[in-house]
Amino acid sequence: MVNRIRRYEEAKRFRVLRELTTNEAVFSAVYRHRMWGGRSDFYSGHGSHRDSIVNPYVVSVSNFLESLPRRPSAVDLGCGDFSIGSHLRGLCASYVACDVVAELVERNRAIYQNVDVDFRHLDMVHDELPPGEVAFLREVLQHLDNLSVKAVVDRLPQYQYVIITELIPDRPFVPNVDKPTGFDVRLACGSGLDVTKPPFSLRFADSRVLLQQAFEGAVSQVVLFSMA
Repeated sequence: MVNRIRRYEEAKRFRVLRELTTNEAVFSAVYRHRMWGGRSDFYSGHGSHRDSIVNPYVVSVSNFLESLPRRPSAVDLGCGDFSIGSHLRGLCASYVACDVVAELVERNRAIYQNVDVDFRHLDMVHDELPPGEVAFLREVLQHLDNLSVKAVVDRLPQYQYVIITELIPDRPFVPNVDKPTGFDVRLACGSGLDVTKPPFSLRFADSRVLLQQAFEGAVSQVVLFSMA
């Protein structure tokens, strides 16, 4: 009975999102219906709030940022509720945090008004990406369909470094199985996102894994790409 109710609720959520035509409408609905959990209207998921996940990520990315000769200008693409970005702000000379949900951007501006962050309402799929030296995409691309992912990936070489975090299966898998844009990820169909593989084939000079964490039957992988 519990599984039947869960499947019904999930099917209902999919129906709601299928009727929406813009990325902003989709992700506004995701937050409004609390599809990523939490008790607040703007909760970006357990992966952004559990200390066991957040702390190792912050440490690994901070170590990289501190290894640079100077503090870089940073662009956070898909900043969500800014729970993660707030830990990294002090290691960056400037920080632009972008999200497609206008109400969430306004909420962030109010809460983080004293941390000198340029919060921007922006659809990374269709809008021009802000300039910067380091770009963060933490568990963002996995929610987009392949056409949208490619639109973003094709423009990432404008940055010097790109740090991409994705959830992937903990066993061999076929990468980049397509899915509709929405709250879910490719794990549901036994796949995961790999921006180095077709149809994305990210152009980069070098890469290294900063962190791998087991996470509920999957692996959260943080990869640093040096673009030039």
